[in-house]
Amino acid sequence: MKKNISINFFGTIYAIDEDAYKLLEDYIANMKLYFSHEEGGEEIADDIEHRVAELLWEYKEQGMSAVDIDTVKEIIEKIGNPADIDDEGSSKHTTTATDNASDTPDEEEENRKREQEDEKKSEQNGLNTLVDKINDLFAKLRQNMEGRHLYRDTKNKMLGGVCAGLAEYFNLCDVVFWRLGFILLVLCIPIDFDHKFSLSIPVLYLLLWLVLPEAKTPEDRLRMRGVKVTPENLAEQIIRDSSDSQKPSKASARTPFLSGCLSVLFFLAIGCLMIPLFGFFFLALIFTICLFLFTFELFDTSVLFSPTKLTQFNDALEAIGALPWLAGISGILIFGILIYSAIRVLRRQSEPMAKSTKTTLLFTWFIALAFFIVSFTLICIRMNALDDIRRTELSTRNNITLNDPRQWARVDNLGWSVKELKNIRNYIIEERGGLGDMPNYAFILRRMDFNQSVSFLLTKETTLEEGKYILESILTEEGEGAVITATVDSLCLTTLNPNEGEAIKTLNLDEARQYPILQQVDSLGWSRLQKEDRAWKHVTSKPFHHKGGPITLNILANECFINRLAVRHIKILKVE
Repeated sequence: MKKNISINFFGTIYAIDEDAYKLLEDYIANMKLYFSHEEGGEEIADDIEHRVAELLWEYKEQGMSAVDIDTVKEIIEKIGNPADIDDEGSSKHTTTATDNASDTPDEEEENRKREQEDEKKSEQNGLNTLVDKINDLFAKLRQNMEGRHLYRDTKNKMLGGVCAGLAEYFNLCDVVFWRLGFILLVLCIPIDFDHKFSLSIPVLYLLLWLVLPEAKTPEDRLRMRGVKVTPENLAEQIIRDSSDSQKPSKASARTPFLSGCLSVLFFLAIGCLMIPLFGFFFLALIFTICLFLFTFELFDTSVLFSPTKLTQFNDALEAIGALPWLAGISGILIFGILIYSAIRVLRRQSEPMAKSTKTTLLFTWFIALAFFIVSFTLICIRMNALDDIRRTELSTRNNITLNDPRQWARVDNLGWSVKELKNIRNYIIEERGGLGDMPNYAFILRRMDFNQSVSFLLTKETTLEEGKYILESILTEEGEGAVITATVDSLCLTTLNPNEGEAIKTLNLDEARQYPILQQVDSLGWSRLQKEDRAWKHVTSKPFHHKGGPITLNILANECFINRLAVRHIKILKVE
């Protein structure tokens, strides 16, 4: 059902469709605008308007009850060339066309001479083929751009009509390739705010959007396509625009693509597809957050905003750069395109999507999915690399790197300091169950390269009162050269040799309890100690006198070929 209105046209009342009235109004307005630049143009435009009135009266006399859009199109076609109305305008137009035609041979002659010169230069330089291709490309480009004006084509826009306008201006390829080119340039160039060229493409698009005029009138659209603005071309363009404007109303009468059970089934299929994708993105987000938390140990809120944590967090942001932005934009595109497509399919009476739009959306979706996967993978790789660097830094003291920071924590827990490690594996602490007053950890010093000697020095400082003491240890050794000493101001008070002592497995519990270091071990702990894989020995020193004050325990080896030294416990006991 169409809406009719009544108009008074030169004293006669006509009933006319709303779309037919708009077409007629646009035609008369554009004709007046066209002839306004010429002398006597107002009279010509008035003659056209009177001719329209005469034709409308003829149709009414023939019994036409209401003017529809087809009738208006017939009137526009009957009026035709303005030469029928004004011979002078026609002769002027013909003269201009003749002048333009006369200029064509001169331009062709100049182009031919230029091409000949380019061919001679290319033959001399050996680049004949390349120059020919470049000249052909520029010649085609100049030919395509001749007479064209650059506008934004909002009739075929997706955002601002910039790509559609450029495609019309250069006339090289379909607008789809221009849009894909912009998308690829935006996504493929690394997004880094320090890199000026990375933001130039979207900024350039926005500037063109703001600067380029919109092709609003039929006259603008003719100039955009390089077509001369003549009344007949203007009439054709007006009819073409009117036909394009009628497409939505025609599409509105069509039946929906899916209805009833089919729409429900399609909705369920889309839901089944999107639920795993939502789950994947949600898990990816949770994984990224946990990776941040575990990497920088941000669970402790007391040190969350400490300078060290803030520095680590800033290092992480610099390491991953703009990858989270790229992943976020890609995720928005992925879900946005899916949701938009689902809404269009499920919505009744929707206009069919153009083939170029479908191709652009599908290509964009796959590109966004690929960029999300790549960016998320790069985030994980860079975070893991940053975590390795941080762990290496935390695992290094005095140019000595252990297996991980927990090794140093266990060394600190035992109260020792590592001064030197040469050709020793970076795993020097192993976990052992506590027996009696023995600690839960033991030293394990193993040679790394069996073709080279080893050196190590571990120290522990304590303070004792004056008296007589003995030094005891539970240990095992493969090879010779390692010793345990007690020193005061570089003066050695006593020395333990790991090769001396008594094997634990040869003792029973009563015999073991005669040694002070094993007095706290119960029967269960003694059984466990004897069953351990290490061939533990008990080593004790001769009594020595200490004047009181600081005393240093040392586990050391100097350029020896010992394969392994395991120290379960070291203890100084006062005997007098």
